[in-house]
Amino acid sequence: MFVKSFSQCQRLRMTGKNDSAIQVDIVEMFRPEDGFDLAFNVAQFCVPAKKRTDKYFLKSISETWFIKEGSGVAEIDGKQVPMDKETVLHISPGQTRCFINTGKTPLAYFSVAQPPFRPDDVESLDETDVQISS
Repeated sequence: MFVKSFSQCQRLRMTGKNDSAIQVDIVEMFRPEDGFDLAFNVAQFCVPAKKRTDKYFLKSISETWFIKEGSGVAEIDGKQVPMDKETVLHISPGQTRCFINTGKTPLAYFSVAQPPFRPDDVESLDETDVQISS
C-alpha cells in the first residue's frame, strides 16, 4: 500500500513567458520516482479562472483527463470540446492540446498518463516557465 498526502507531493507552476493567460498549477501525486513500478502516473492540474494551459503535444504518452470541477474548453487538434465536471477525455500521443478555463472558478482535473509522464516527451508550442516547489 502507498499513501501520500497532497502536502507531500511535488508541486509545479507553469506560466507563459510571453502570454500571461498561461497559468497551471500541478500536483504530481503518483509517479515512478515514488519508489515502485508503475505503468502510469497521476497528477492534478488546476487552471485559474480565465487562464489556460500551454498548447502542447506528447510524443509517445497518452493522457486521460477526469474533470473534477469547473468548466472550460479542450482544444484538441484545433477542435473545441466543451468540458465540465462530468467530462472524461482521452488524448492520444501526437495530438495537440490546450485546456482553457472559460468559467469563474478554477478548472481542476486529474491526468492519468501512460506510460508515465517524462518531461522530454513534451513538445510545447508556447514558451513557458516552470517553477518547482515541494
